[in-house]
Amino acid sequence: MRLKVLVTGNSERIIENLCEHLRMDRNYITVDCCNRIEILPDIIYRELPDCIMVCLNNENAQSVKQYDVLENFTQTGMISIFVVGREDDRELFKQNTSLQKVFFLDRPVPLLAMYQKMGQIEKELEDMRRRNPNGVEEFVNINQNIESNKKHILVVDDDPNQLVQVKELLKDFYETTLVRSGEAAIKYLRQHKVDLVLLDFLMPEMDGPTVFKEIRSYEKIKDIPVIFLTGMTEKETVTRIVLKLKPQGYLVKPIKKSELVAKIIDVLG
Repeated sequence: MRLKVLVTGNSERIIENLCEHLRMDRNYITVDCCNRIEILPDIIYRELPDCIMVCLNNENAQSVKQYDVLENFTQTGMISIFVVGREDDRELFKQNTSLQKVFFLDRPVPLLAMYQKMGQIEKELEDMRRRNPNGVEEFVNINQNIESNKKHILVVDDDPNQLVQVKELLKDFYETTLVRSGEAAIKYLRQHKVDLVLLDFLMPEMDGPTVFKEIRSYEKIKDIPVIFLTGMTEKETVTRIVLKLKPQGYLVKPIKKSELVAKIIDVLG
């Protein structure tokens, strides 16, 4: 099989160099996502890569936290993440990331070591697909009556920094799933059980009120509680719409942890 590798980060030179090596040396399929971290989840959903390579360059704590959005994609075990950077950037990444598992590579990149690890990933994916060629696996959960201790919250916001912030605020109390568009939210809700939705009010293409109306019009998800997240400049508009739509409430950004958790407790009990 040919691995598909998505390469992203803040160093265009390193990204171009890596993509060239991956194509020429191993005939891998590469996707260049240089300096487009804000739309990274959308590209991953579209391209479905086997590996993601993050190229660090003069990072700070906030820029490293942006990559926490990748956690949702690693939970299936089908996508591996490599982080390329010098020692100071790698240490900063370790101190600030919420990702559970990554493979670190030094700069300049040790190509032989990288190809050996990717070869292992190729073999594991081939074995997995050989055991389950059509991608459909039947699973009967013998523990289906045992409830999780944590409620599941879907967070919808087109700002990746806001998604990371909310995930960080709630990580001790709730399971969270992050999506960056109204369309992705509706698709997810129709396929997964969610206890509450935190919904950004102002988003491109499909804004919060439109998503809310979609939720309420679909029988299987119409009763899911919804809390709007809104900026201070939108507060008056949100107040008027809240009176009409009657969600479970709204919170004004920047969001405080105490207010967010208190509101969720008020809704979910």
